[in-house]
Order: sequence, then C-alpha cells, then structure tokens
Amino acid sequence: MLEVDRTLFVPEEIQGQSYNDKVLPICMGQTINQPYIVAYMAQALKLALEDAVLEVGAEEALTT
Repeated sequence: MLEVDRTLFVPEEIQGQSYNDKVLPICMGQTINQPYIVAYMAQALKLALEDAVLEVGAEEALTT
C-alpha cells in the first residue's frame, strides 16, 4: 500500500481523489476499490515477506 502510487491507476482528471476512501472509475466500466478495502483484503491474506500479490479484488465482467 505504501509502495505503489494509486494515481497511476486512475484517469488523470480524478487523480486528486486517488486516496479518498471511495470506489473510483478507471476504464471500460471498471473500478478501483477504495484504499480501506484493498488494505483489508491484503491483511486478510496474512502474507509472508516472500509472497507476491498480482491483484486484489479483481472481477471480470462477462458480456454476451
């Protein structure tokens, strides 16, 4: 949470809201979870120093 800048993942026009505790739109109808939820999910994983996490809370929308 301290090493990755959240502004890298949101559109430029809302980067000032990157650390607000709310869901933000990113692109194509997707969102980035609020910082509290991301931290909570990461904490629940009880990671060891050697563990790596690629993505937390990912969900794929299916279209037909």
